[in-house]
Amino acid sequence: MKVPLKEFNDFWNEILGDDWYIGDEDYDEDEHEGVVLIGEFIVAYQGKGNAERPKHVNKSEMDTRVITTGLLTLFERWRKAKTHTDVVAYFSVPHEKLSELKKEIGRLGGSVISE
Repeated sequence: MKVPLKEFNDFWNEILGDDWYIGDEDYDEDEHEGVVLIGEFIVAYQGKGNAERPKHVNKSEMDTRVITTGLLTLFERWRKAKTHTDVVAYFSVPHEKLSELKKEIGRLGGSVISE
């Protein structure tokens, strides 16, 4: 996925920082175009001691020095968190109105995660 270099740098500085690195030779930064090509690359810790778990990384996705979920997934979580809020809500509506409720949620840019 091509990502604007500035947005990628904002993500990296906010979530990871200097003690982390991308452990993949396929990582490609093209400063002339101002974009970064990222994928599900491994992100590893190179600081002293054990790393603290970064924001948007689930406990099960990290051992002491490696984030086991890919870089792209982490970036997409960060990007979504900047523009969306997850809301858990329960509704009781007449059966015949359920499709209208789903349409309204979609019209607002949301989605029904489960029923």
